[in-house]
Amino acid sequence: MLTAFERETRWVNASRVRMLTPPPVGVGSRFHEHVRTGPFWANFDLVCTRWEPGRDFAWKARSFGVWGEHGWQLVDLGDRTRVEDAEEFRGPLPLVVIARLIFPLFRVKRIRRRLLEALKRESERAAGG
Repeated sequence: MLTAFERETRWVNASRVRMLTPPPVGVGSRFHEHVRTGPFWANFDLVCTRWEPGRDFAWKARSFGVWGEHGWQLVDLGDRTRVEDAEEFRGPLPLVVIARLIFPLFRVKRIRRRLLEALKRESERAAGG
């Protein structure tokens, strides 16, 4: 599920995700995402920077002079799996500060919670539980 970009609109508030490069997905693949939350909207061109299907992926995007990078990893702990995610902003300090102030408007915590809930459902379904 983490690597099914074509289904991303199910668990984030993106109204559209469009692949810009031909399949298959891998490092260097590009996507365009339109995100809308209430009166706020943004368009992002994403680039896949890490890719290990079912285990690890990361993307980066640039908007208003700030690079944002987000990655997800599934860590096998034997009888369970831990999901790790990391997010980072880079760019001129004033722009990064503004990005950090604006970012909550897109309800990122809610997006993460929805992703984790969807991952749990998908995992339990796949395991027959």
